[in-house]
Amino acid sequence: VGARLSLRNDSFDGQSTTDGCTAAGVLYNTNTIDQFKNLDKRELLNEMGKSILDDITSGRATENPELLVRFILLSFADLKRHKYY
Repeated sequence: VGARLSLRNDSFDGQSTTDGCTAAGVLYNTNTIDQFKNLDKRELLNEMGKSILDDITSGRATENPELLVRFILLSFADLKRHKYY
């Protein structure tokens, strides 16, 4: 299965492209593996779902369908051991 979301070097310049779509997202980078494991992932998904539902019920998603394409990226990089989660 291919990547669900791909980012290129020009993904962060704020310009629209004809070969992709905008996907707003949130990056949660934790400092320790314990923070990563203990992060309430269910709550993060619930918050994102509530935002999307609010955009649908308010009509904002009809005006701007890109609001429906969102992501959450959780990360922890153990730079000493070269392990990435």
